[in-house]
Amino acid sequence: MEEKRDRTFNIYGGAYIEKQENNIYGGTNYINGAEPKTDGDEGEEKALRECNEVLAVRLHGHRVLFVPLYEFVADCFLKMLKGKNRWCALRAFLKDKGLLAVEDSKAFAEQMNGEAWFGWVEEDKQCSVEALKVYAAVDFGREKMSEMQFDASVHGSNAKYAGYCELKLVYDKLCDAWDEARILER
Repeated sequence: MEEKRDRTFNIYGGAYIEKQENNIYGGTNYINGAEPKTDGDEGEEKALRECNEVLAVRLHGHRVLFVPLYEFVADCFLKMLKGKNRWCALRAFLKDKGLLAVEDSKAFAEQMNGEAWFGWVEEDKQCSVEALKVYAAVDFGREKMSEMQFDASVHGSNAKYAGYCELKLVYDKLCDAWDEARILER
């Protein structure tokens, strides 16, 4: 029996839903209708690798697979993207996991906004050097700071405690969803 598939756009969360003949629905949640690159597509892996200037290509002696890394960011981070400052949490997460080989904010922003990576993200939510600088001195990997411990003079002159709390939640959600084995070629 041949399965008939039809893709439609679900406005609730920007999800694509696959309709199947036997009334079983399966789908994934991608913002702006963008689908992630597939694991089996060597061309996509090559395109991401060629545009890479800041991410590590090896981790713990294993090759980093960029398509699964791209999918992780698309699935886990971009659905939480509400403003430019949230890129600070992703950058800190990648750094703490050993995936940030070059810590230059300008290079990071350019790569994340590149066509091969996340250039399709709305302009008001794209990564920017100015936004990365605001919380650049904050260590999101350590335990959550109280308002008394948070000092704007140490953590960035434009950094606010409420913003820190928001970014810390994003960072923690990325940590919870992380599966290192998925992005390493063994």
